[in-house]
Amino acid sequence: MARVTVTQWNVGCVNLNPFGVRVGWPGLDGLLERATEALRSPAAPRIGDVAFSSDMLAELTDHCRSLELPVTDKAVADMEAALQEPLGWVLSRELTDKRLISLPDRHTSQVAPGLYRPAMTTPATADQLPTNRWAWWKHWLEFMFEDRGAAVPAPAQLVPVTPEKYGAMRERATSQYRQLACLAIFDAVMRFVIMRADPEWSAVRLELLNRFVHGLDDRIAEQLKRLDAGGTDVFCLEEVSPQLARQLGTEVALPGFHVVFPAAGKQLPVVALRKAVFPAIEHLRHDVRLLTIKATTQEGFRVLLGAFHADSSGKDTVATIEEVIGRHEECGADFCAIGADCNTTVLPGVRKLKLDRLVNLLQEEGKEWRLAPPADDLSRGWTACDSKTVLQPQGGKAAKAVRFDQRDFVITNAKMVECHVVRGGGDDDPEVLPTTKWPSDHAAVTAVLSFRS
Repeated sequence: MARVTVTQWNVGCVNLNPFGVRVGWPGLDGLLERATEALRSPAAPRIGDVAFSSDMLAELTDHCRSLELPVTDKAVADMEAALQEPLGWVLSRELTDKRLISLPDRHTSQVAPGLYRPAMTTPATADQLPTNRWAWWKHWLEFMFEDRGAAVPAPAQLVPVTPEKYGAMRERATSQYRQLACLAIFDAVMRFVIMRADPEWSAVRLELLNRFVHGLDDRIAEQLKRLDAGGTDVFCLEEVSPQLARQLGTEVALPGFHVVFPAAGKQLPVVALRKAVFPAIEHLRHDVRLLTIKATTQEGFRVLLGAFHADSSGKDTVATIEEVIGRHEECGADFCAIGADCNTTVLPGVRKLKLDRLVNLLQEEGKEWRLAPPADDLSRGWTACDSKTVLQPQGGKAAKAVRFDQRDFVITNAKMVECHVVRGGGDDDPEVLPTTKWPSDHAAVTAVLSFRS
């Protein structure tokens, strides 16, 4: 018999937006309330009148054509029409579902260490956000289209948004141009709204950056050390930045662990195995969202371990869990333990995979497959805090109030001895995540598993 402690945690360290979530800091409350009102007001001014002009769009279009990005008259007309919309257009569900802002934001918010897009929603320095609109626009265009020291120019990092992946998207050919245009409009609207919401916006932003963004990797590493001290043998992590993954790989933060992660990507899954428990790794496989490793314990048990992060709606969760079970059977492992942010929900009216559907899937696979914590025992509390504001690239998903949900599990066919949810980083149970100590909007789930012959 062997006992192995597995910790699942979506560390969320790719979110560099100081205004993106409610963080339980009073200094943000007034600015956020006024900015939300400005965006949602029926009397909001038109985008083209106050934030992003037709001349700006024309300049952006010329730059895109110079790079030979596909640009059609219809695509330009669609963007011109957007300038006649009120400011709240950036919150539309269509933009959220098509990912026309959130995807380019992900790929361009940071294109090299310390090189951030000049935007309110990145850690860009104050000199990149002048109060003069045209001075800011010059910085934005230079960042996007001139050689600023990035290994790959910002527009080249964008990928087409396809209907196969995002069903709402139909304009495949011009999707890169549309992404750049929508992102520019979004950045301009955020700049206008935040500056108007609080004359001290710069000081508020700097305080948020210092409290919640700067040093984020170090604060995540500190919590991993605390969990390591608590006896974790396997860490299953999601949304790890490449910088943090490399830091973990040096064994400074997690000495005595094998640390495995993909060679490329912006949001990496990471699996770390304690060498004293798993002396060697036998097999590694990574496909898009799922990283799996086959390893053998000191006692000779063959275990498939892994990390998985579902898409935002949880629509690929079922197929991925079926893939996990298939890999387990294929590799001949005795047991399986996969840490997963399944993006499930127990809340009515939320557009995510319902938790009971995931439970039914596991029951169909056999009685030995289970979730930790068990879906029929939610007494351990929530694992994910949904506190998105309107000041982030998926404004259509902004929560009008903080919501708590069940998204994070260890999926296993081993016996669960005990399980607990960790959040707060030593504070009392927080009312909202992240906090200054706990840097993620997800709790960590720790399960003690028993392997028997």
